[in-house]
Amino acid sequence: GRYYMMPTGVYLGLNEGSYVDPSGWDPGKDIRESKWYQQGMGYNNSYYYYYDVPYFDSDTGNLCATVIRHVHLKDGREGVLASDLMMSACQEYLNSVSIFDNGHAVMITSENLILSSPNADWCGMTIEETGDKFYAALSKLMTAKDGEVQEFKSGKEVYYGVVSTVDGTDWKVIDYAKQKDVLSDVYTMFNFIIAAGFAMMAVIVVLFITTLTTSPYWSVMI
Repeated sequence: GRYYMMPTGVYLGLNEGSYVDPSGWDPGKDIRESKWYQQGMGYNNSYYYYYDVPYFDSDTGNLCATVIRHVHLKDGREGVLASDLMMSACQEYLNSVSIFDNGHAVMITSENLILSSPNADWCGMTIEETGDKFYAALSKLMTAKDGEVQEFKSGKEVYYGVVSTVDGTDWKVIDYAKQKDVLSDVYTMFNFIIAAGFAMMAVIVVLFITTLTTSPYWSVMI
């Protein structure tokens, strides 16, 4: 209960077969047979890694991802420390992102599994399962380089999108907005600059004329 993104706490499987879980969950088998344990034991560093793909937690019903780490205890034992990271907080944050008038942020895995979407019903579904043409067009950005603005089309509408990879995963956060919404702000800025330029030129002309007409040299020339 200390961290709201990890309500079930952490659990630990050790190489001598013991299993520690503060939630009281019983795996019902030798924990060393679990794939998450075997994957974690295969790492030779102390980094945190995401295990497999996100899934819906049976207890809370929330979309979550399992985080694992290979650990070495002081008594010589080693094992895998794991925790289920609930995606709800991440989803809430991404869903709060608003880009220009109609743009949003989504998060998708390399297998086209939707982790976050303004349409909450699609979280946990693949793009193919939604049957949505816009998301099918959006998925083409999955192979794009991070940080590079890409142009894509859905129906008659043209969009701009930018991809960012979540560290340690194959998950992609894609920010997108309609081209016309982006360019409308650019056009507004250009019009302001042009108007300001004309105003400045008018001021300069007035100052120039005023300076000349009040100059003794100009009076002699007249």
